[in-house]
Amino acid sequence: MPRITFEGQHYSLTDQETMLEGLLRQGALLPSRCRSGSCRKCMVRHLGGVLPPEISQKTLRDTLRAQGFFLPCQCVPGGDMEIAPIQMSDCRYRLEVISHQKLTPEILRLRLKPEPMPDYFPGQYINLIRSASADNGEEMVRSYSIASHPGDDHLLELHIQRTGSGGVSQWLHDVIRPGDVLDAFGPAGDCFFLPGDPHQPLLMVAVETGMAAIYGILKSALHHQHKGPIYLFHGAATAGGHYLNEEIRALSHTNLHYAPLVVEEAPISVGLRLSPPINLGSQVTRQHPDLSAMRLYLCGPPQQVKDLRRDCFLAGAQASAIYTVSFEV
Repeated sequence: MPRITFEGQHYSLTDQETMLEGLLRQGALLPSRCRSGSCRKCMVRHLGGVLPPEISQKTLRDTLRAQGFFLPCQCVPGGDMEIAPIQMSDCRYRLEVISHQKLTPEILRLRLKPEPMPDYFPGQYINLIRSASADNGEEMVRSYSIASHPGDDHLLELHIQRTGSGGVSQWLHDVIRPGDVLDAFGPAGDCFFLPGDPHQPLLMVAVETGMAAIYGILKSALHHQHKGPIYLFHGAATAGGHYLNEEIRALSHTNLHYAPLVVEEAPISVGLRLSPPINLGSQVTRQHPDLSAMRLYLCGPPQQVKDLRRDCFLAGAQASAIYTVSFEV
């Protein structure tokens, strides 16, 4: 009988019993709902043993499968396995601040040396922790996308936009300096590049510091020598918000097409009426009216990402080919 190790406990399954059935029968605390593989509430991570992927990972997108996630409600193990819940917030590690560089007055580039270095895919995010103190009554946690690639000097790179109400972003901008040590957990997220069809066109759209995730994904695609065209749009409120212009244009890749766009200008008076702000989704789909063959990465604030996803879907993008990450600014 297969034996499952979960959170330090061992559970024996009967023949042809799903992992979820066996764990719940023996009192394991594992969330579940539909038990048919559609809700994904029971999803866990594979740590050891042989995972039967044909059914247990069949309905998951490739970026979840690459991280070892699977559905125990669909898994009938053929042998012993070790699994873990996907919430890993108790697994903290420390990061030393190596450099603290202002890319613009409001955007900070942090380069951090983790101890130990977590396994990650560029475009995922980590969670930085600001501990409680006399001027900060409770612990604060904020998520930031990883802009680096694992081969980049063994450092993690984050881009931090200062926000008026952001206790963590202002602390990182004004207080933290090289040599300081931060606490973090993660990484997490399923918006990242995986090598598949090397000739498939890629569409990458970033809004503001959504460029951090997109930059990491772009470097990953180039690292894997992706041969298909890569179309990169960066939407910002002002031209000064295109903070990686020089670095992106310096990338030597003949198939990279970069378009910085100002998308949230204040309305301009035209006669007796106001012209509307420029819509990023309409700019993208005007240039690419048929997205059915593309793989898409959309990163930025929630409403903008929601609008972009809608516009791209209406332009033919397949839902399974749209990867997103959103964040509050």
